[in-house]
Amino acid sequence: TDKNNNNNRDYNKVTSSHMGNRDSSNNSTCFKLLCPCVSLFVLVGAIVGFVALGKSFVEVPPGDVGIVVTRGNLRTVGPGMHQVRPFASDLDLMSTKTQLLEQGHSIPTKEGLNVQLDTAVSYHLDSEKAEEVYKSVGTKYEDVLIKPAVASALRSLTVVSEAKALYTDGRDVIQSQLGE
Repeated sequence: TDKNNNNNRDYNKVTSSHMGNRDSSNNSTCFKLLCPCVSLFVLVGAIVGFVALGKSFVEVPPGDVGIVVTRGNLRTVGPGMHQVRPFASDLDLMSTKTQLLEQGHSIPTKEGLNVQLDTAVSYHLDSEKAEEVYKSVGTKYEDVLIKPAVASALRSLTVVSEAKALYTDGRDVIQSQLGE
């Protein structure tokens, strides 16, 4: 029986050495080192995914038109939710609502007098022309197109009118000419 016990001990030694005696403390240490890295990677991936998903959709409010710019290419979108390429597309909004532009002008008359005139002009952007306007002047079309056009039209009419016409019934004539 002593011989059998010695044989069993030898067998256990050989078996454990050939079976790759796995030290549970090594596995635990390795897992402890990898777990925070994997967790951080998954967390960062989830955050990037949620941000990309959020940037994949844009909303254009009613009364506006959106110009989607993707790597230099333009696309016009109407009101509502629209899908765009995240991180590669920008959205610029342009109002199609009727706007009221009120300005004060110092304008010369036929006699060479400068008169102070206050104007109120209603205008709106045609949504069909929004992309063309955006290409030529951007989103500041009121400052670049509307204000100078109003001032120029007003000057061209007042320079041939007498000062008193601006304050009497001639005002209606000038107003109708401006409307054309």
